[in-house]
Amino acid sequence: MQSLLDYSKITAPFDGIVTSRYADTGAMLASGTSSEKQALPLVRLSQNGLLRLEIPVPETNVPAVRLGKKVSVEVPALQKIFQGIVARFAGKVDSSTCTMMTEVDVANPRFRIVPGMYAYVSFPIEEKTNALAVPIQAISRQGDAASAYRVNRENRIEVLPVIVGIETRNEIEVLSGLSEGDRVVVGNTSQLRQDQVVVPKLVQVLEPKGGR
Repeated sequence: MQSLLDYSKITAPFDGIVTSRYADTGAMLASGTSSEKQALPLVRLSQNGLLRLEIPVPETNVPAVRLGKKVSVEVPALQKIFQGIVARFAGKVDSSTCTMMTEVDVANPRFRIVPGMYAYVSFPIEEKTNALAVPIQAISRQGDAASAYRVNRENRIEVLPVIVGIETRNEIEVLSGLSEGDRVVVGNTSQLRQDQVVVPKLVQVLEPKGGR
């Protein structure tokens, strides 16, 4: 009888939070054996103290992925930035997406992050100082070619081919085609043409909280 009574207690292999319950008191449950493929679990447990974040790293940036590499994880819902560490990666590029799935462990001791929240990851690939950068919205792309719409001193549009470098979520490096102090059009340029006269309005692009 004591052996049967012991089955009334279910012990989880780790501390966590019950996120789903599949049975009510008094319900009959199928035994948890491999032959019972249709059997539902009793509960679903979430280990929220340490979260796993999956990110698809583009093929061109795969060589920069290293175990133990630190990344910044911004959670917009919380307006906070947390630190994550690359814990594991697939070691293979998915041919359909040209990305490699990489997993980042994020410590969550105060349970601020709730599983399922969206996050932005700042993955350090390459770092440059004193780089000329413009908002990503200022660069137009057609295949491998890139261009920028510059407003000259006569307030006329000049469509200039540019060569771009590394980019962040908000900015992109310009290697050639523009100079420091140039005024560029940010946003929709479909209605603009070469030598068109415009009335420019200067705007300030704000940095996201936590920096770049």
